[in-house]
Amino acid sequence: MKRIINWVKHEYRIYRDIDKPTYRDYCIITFLYFFVCIPLSACLLILFSIILSVILPSLNDTIATFAIALIWAILMMFIVCPMSELVDKNAYYDSQKL
Repeated sequence: MKRIINWVKHEYRIYRDIDKPTYRDYCIITFLYFFVCIPLSACLLILFSIILSVILPSLNDTIATFAIALIWAILMMFIVCPMSELVDKNAYYDSQKL
């Protein structure tokens, strides 16, 4: 658990441009982005869409579509965009240390 906490702190320092990323950091964060972050956001979008279609069946389709689009935008803003920025920052790792 301590290694995970230290790695998250290291990634935060990379995000703040204090530390330099390594190739290992790039591989880990890219894996997390493509195999955890994007599928998680897609599953949450589907879940919210199903919940809205069950809760709000009597509403107009325009309102339900707007609500789904709003939820998608919030998911993108809080989950996918920060992770993609972290992938971008880790892409410039120091290849001379390999």
